[in-house]
Amino acid sequence: KSSRLQVPYEWTGAADNKLGVDRNWYGEAVPPLGESADIVFSGHDNCDIVNDLVMSKPWRTVTFRNGGPWRMSGNTLFLNGYYPSNGGRAIVNNSDLPVQIDCDFSSAAKSASVIAQSNSYVRLNGTTTISKIFIPSGDIRIGGALTCDSFQIEKSYGTSPDTRLTICKGGSMTVLNQ
Repeated sequence: KSSRLQVPYEWTGAADNKLGVDRNWYGEAVPPLGESADIVFSGHDNCDIVNDLVMSKPWRTVTFRNGGPWRMSGNTLFLNGYYPSNGGRAIVNNSDLPVQIDCDFSSAAKSASVIAQSNSYVRLNGTTTISKIFIPSGDIRIGGALTCDSFQIEKSYGTSPDTRLTICKGGSMTVLNQ
């Protein structure tokens, strides 16, 4: 078994802003489409990312760290979100800057969630279908059409008083099992 499957694929943005360009990734190889790939965006180069991949198979997770602010547009972002050690995650923002997903986004895994951490936010502007929105200490802003099974805002010790879910003008949210 390759040890590469256990290491996240990290974005450098060295060539341009397209996901499908090998030189934009450490190791100069676009991550394979499939359930084993965890994607990490960090750094300050080409933070306005275009998803030029046609995703027939999902990546497992996408995490935004450092750098940014981050924006992703282009083709549908399709994630499995299966990550048993923490109950599932699909998009995680643990940077101190905003993440904006302008492309359509969906997750195949029932346990998958969008997680906003730090004092930042994740804004979903496309058509989003996800199992759960989970906000431990950040802000999720809905600018497109969101359908989810449930959402949870966790207020705990040390949580920012600005932890919230915001439906922006033109946005909508449908909760199926609340």
